[in-house]
Amino acid sequence: MNNNTLLAFYAFMTATFQFPDVAFRIYCITRLEYSPAVFAIVTSTSVLPWSVKPLWGFIIDNSSRRKLAICMCTAGFILSWILIALEEGTAPWALTTLLMASSLCLCYMDVMADAELVVRVKKETDDSAGSLQSWVWGCRAAGSLVACIAGGVAATLLDFDTIFTITAFIIAPGSFALSLSITDTEPCGWDDVCRRVRLLRTTLKRREIYRPCIFVFSLAAMPSCYYALVSFFQETLQFTPMQFATVDAAEHVAHMVGAALFKRRLRHWKFTRIFAWGIGILFLLRLLQLVLILRLNKHLHMSDMVFAICESVAFSIVGQIMVMPICLLGARACPEGIEGSLYSTIMAISNLGGLVAAYSGAAMTTAFGVDNGNFANLWMLSL
Repeated sequence: MNNNTLLAFYAFMTATFQFPDVAFRIYCITRLEYSPAVFAIVTSTSVLPWSVKPLWGFIIDNSSRRKLAICMCTAGFILSWILIALEEGTAPWALTTLLMASSLCLCYMDVMADAELVVRVKKETDDSAGSLQSWVWGCRAAGSLVACIAGGVAATLLDFDTIFTITAFIIAPGSFALSLSITDTEPCGWDDVCRRVRLLRTTLKRREIYRPCIFVFSLAAMPSCYYALVSFFQETLQFTPMQFATVDAAEHVAHMVGAALFKRRLRHWKFTRIFAWGIGILFLLRLLQLVLILRLNKHLHMSDMVFAICESVAFSIVGQIMVMPICLLGARACPEGIEGSLYSTIMAISNLGGLVAAYSGAAMTTAFGVDNGNFANLWMLSL
């Protein structure tokens, strides 16, 4: 079975996410003058469809016209970003709505790809277990890497409207690749739908499934000051678009390294051992944020840029290794017929935790009085 077209979709999908990222951050903070809290709410709410992936997974598992759905999602995504480029919605609620619509279209196609991925992962032998999943994460990172470099260059040379228009059409090749990877299935009856609901419920009750899910949610739901740090980088450290792109590129290279490490060295480790080491390292890396915020790196004669890259790279490698065992576990343990539902449930739990982290982080950002031009309490927020 040829996996190239499926891998191509993942690469283009993540490229679609990453290409406008630098320009969009600058657009929201400078042209629209969003505060860090408003920026956090807009961007985090826009990914809400990714937190209800089980719903899309269940619909996909019980649908027959998947190629038609791909065409509709592609059209919806393009329309949403064209409206953003035309600045038809610049108020926070309007921009959130357009972003959420584009996110829904992308998420639905991603769940279709995940369902196909699970089918293929289940056919792997014990010796090759985790190999295809590693390739998927590697292609995700590669797509993001190329897109973030191109996005940084575009943010320097092009205006926002042009960048957002280009973003609208990046997904088209990925959608075509996905349509080649899947086939339409026969529609199922009501009895089959009920059977799959019972099977999904039974599977989620299994100890080896629900306990890692609780762990993933707890880890992802820790409050985040990411959006305040982005404003800090732009307003205080005066990072340029290319510097933002360089940090993002380093992160995606780190994701590729993490995927490669898991594939070659760690996929046969006990998952609990990976998690224990990961938590300890992540704790130390979180504390490194204080060094940059308090500008202690200057005493070490280390530039802001170098320190930001080092911290991001280390954090991304560990984070990538931490998430892969959960993805592999869900794919290998998935019964036939609910591939999209179960896998998307596990991923949605992580996304929902990230949403909780963003909302709680936005509330704490406001509570600590951190705003554009006022980062005196950012170190306390980070701590």
